[in-house]
Amino acid sequence: MATRDRPIATAPGLSSDPEREMAEWIGIVLRVGVFTSAALVLIGLGLGLLFGRGDPGSLDAALGKHVDIETLAPGSVLRGVAHFQGPAFIRLGIFVLILTPIARVALTLIFFARQRDRLFILLAGVVLIVLLLGLAGIGA
Repeated sequence: MATRDRPIATAPGLSSDPEREMAEWIGIVLRVGVFTSAALVLIGLGLGLLFGRGDPGSLDAALGKHVDIETLAPGSVLRGVAHFQGPAFIRLGIFVLILTPIARVALTLIFFARQRDRLFILLAGVVLIVLLLGLAGIGA
């Protein structure tokens, strides 16, 4: 039962206020991204505990010290997920967590474009380009 002080909640996309609608969708994107990431990491940890290689031997080995750094290819992560490899699930979860704010900026750009707000379209576009270049490793 709604009162005058508290309006009835509407589903995203049904609100007449564009700013409220944008905030609702951004909230959904952030929650889904964080929860999906957490679930993937937990699945990876569970698989690692169940089917892992056992005792790493030392703390340095467990932390990955003195290990060659390798490029993380999306194809290898997806193949690892398909074979239920724990580390692949963890890597995918971290990647989803990294993509979450990028998706938020992209969604913000779409909402500003719908409102035809040129200044914020430009600003959101620049931020999105910077984030995507950073994700690709350009400028590092």
